[in-house]
Amino acid sequence: IVHAGVMYVTTHSATLALHPLTGKQLWKQDIELPQDVFKMACCGILNRGAAIYEGKLFRVTLGGFIDGWDPATGKHLWRTYTTALSNEKGGNTWPGDTATKGGAPTWLTGAYDPELDLVYWGTGNGGPWNAEARKGDNLYICSVLAFRPKTGELVWHYQFTPNDPYDYDAT
Repeated sequence: IVHAGVMYVTTHSATLALHPLTGKQLWKQDIELPQDVFKMACCGILNRGAAIYEGKLFRVTLGGFIDGWDPATGKHLWRTYTTALSNEKGGNTWPGDTATKGGAPTWLTGAYDPELDLVYWGTGNGGPWNAEARKGDNLYICSVLAFRPKTGELVWHYQFTPNDPYDYDAT
């Protein structure tokens, strides 16, 4: 993406802001992911890309979250998890610590609704892909999440396939 005179390049976990003519690095953010996350991926490590809207750079990774960044400085602004953790509403839909081991990946970039000021993001199937290893509804897998682009606040969600033993996804 090139925006406001800056080129943004992404890897599976890093975002680099570069001067488009000289290639000079303006800033770099690397989202450190636990190594065991890569074992859960069905399809290898992929570059998820980035999107920019109203002064926010949106970034998704294999780690089960969506991040908002300041594109000018690389400052991290917010994070919205795509898996309901044990201390959150819906956390009881993941048995034990399974939510921390394989959540709802964000395979594709979301879409923005300017009238409602909401970003919509689809999520994939749970991990590990074998649903027997993660009983329960596994909230936010195979869902559409609607959140505020300025804050990352989750406004609503719709889950298409609780537990998703068939890899249907919602992307």
